[in-house]
Amino acid sequence: MQHTRTDLFSPVQFGALALANRIVMAPLTRSRMGADGVPGAVHAEYYAQRASAGLIISEATNISPQARGYALTPGIWNEQQVAGWKMVTDAVHAAGGKIVCQLWHVGRFSHVDLQPDGAAPVAPSAIRAQGQTYTEQGMQDVSMPRALETGEMAGIIAQYRHAAVCAQRAGFDGVEVHSANSYLLDQFLRDSTNQRTDQYGGSIVNRTRLTLEVTAAVVDVWGAERVGIRLSPVTPDAGNTPPDSDVMATYGYLIDQLNDFQLAYLHCVEGATASSRAVPEGVDLDALRARFHGPYIGNNHYDLDLAIARRAEGRIDAVAFGRPFIANPDLVARLRSGAPLAEAPRASYYGGGAAGYTDWPAAGAAAPTLVDDYQAIVAVLEQYNQGGKQADSALMKPAFSEQATIFGVDGEHQLTGGPIAGLFHTIDTAFRPSPQAQAAIVRVDIVGTAASARIDTDNISGFRFTDFFNLLKVEGKWTVVSKIYHTHA
Repeated sequence: MQHTRTDLFSPVQFGALALANRIVMAPLTRSRMGADGVPGAVHAEYYAQRASAGLIISEATNISPQARGYALTPGIWNEQQVAGWKMVTDAVHAAGGKIVCQLWHVGRFSHVDLQPDGAAPVAPSAIRAQGQTYTEQGMQDVSMPRALETGEMAGIIAQYRHAAVCAQRAGFDGVEVHSANSYLLDQFLRDSTNQRTDQYGGSIVNRTRLTLEVTAAVVDVWGAERVGIRLSPVTPDAGNTPPDSDVMATYGYLIDQLNDFQLAYLHCVEGATASSRAVPEGVDLDALRARFHGPYIGNNHYDLDLAIARRAEGRIDAVAFGRPFIANPDLVARLRSGAPLAEAPRASYYGGGAAGYTDWPAAGAAAPTLVDDYQAIVAVLEQYNQGGKQADSALMKPAFSEQATIFGVDGEHQLTGGPIAGLFHTIDTAFRPSPQAQAAIVRVDIVGTAASARIDTDNISGFRFTDFFNLLKVEGKWTVVSKIYHTHA
């Protein structure tokens, strides 16, 4: 079924961003990073699978160590994180997609265990949020924050500027300023969380000052045509945060000031994030939207019918879907064709490895099946681990070496990477007893006590083995292959 009654599937220009369609992948925290916040190959695969979205907005990304409020979330402030995100952006671009980085500081919604040197989280005022956050020790009540000093505000702005520079170096197509969901910038906007008496508190002009100064700093790095901003005027999360006492006046003034930048887009959570589209009495989000002069992305509890209707009314320029993208990497194609949507169980949302993350098939694709006799591979790897050198096995031809030939489904590729190349040769040849064999390994999950990774050998020539080198070793030994999947040609 082709939708001729809407232009949601047609190309559109948002500032300098040329989008293939008006379907946006909303930022989705998945809590699958390491403690260092560095993305890896599995994250590149995840985002590339979803590159058919007109625009991908990355999961919320911490701008500094102080910005962290949840364990296992990504960062964008150091060289390792830049390199990790470059792997992601390269993969998305190779798949024909566009991706922007959402710049995030949680403010008060954090715990001392997540903060540098165990310091208190920072906030506009010393008002504790409700609820718990995820730390490396499990769920814990959020900590009491301290109020930022006036002299520290320049440093907060500098954190955003530095993260914007890092995002540029990481190959993103732009950035989104996260001024929503009751995190730091939104905490400054709302008089329920901002009780300051300096130039960053009190009046609407003062409470919107930080968001506008941060936006100006990011625009100075990127140019306004590659900067978007996210607002959520009424959502109580995170922290069960009350809305501002005058939502229409506060956010109306903010939007009027944002118009001076001529940003690429405004991305707005309509209602309570992931909960309800209901808004408090006296709040008219469509009226606020009408005050913005640029492209507008609607978000929150949309389905295709609602998106088509609001697009036809001129109330949105694009629609952002979040959770539907988890189990439907080909969401755009499914929406266009009317194919049924898969639904991810909540248990797969956060944490873990590739399972529930990159193993969702496209509509109509055959699900991979587990190879029954993968113990042959495990035995070889265990033999290698025990001997600490090349394993003497019929499966190892050629044996581990600095350079090995991999026989993939699309031909013969010469790859480098030391022993890793031999490992892949082992995996690939183990299930290829003859040149006429009609089976090919398409995925290998390799897990250990401290790492996990996935490799697709049907496109093995595109992998940079150095990116996997540390992931595939635990205490100096190769991890054991957990599952090997294959499909029949």
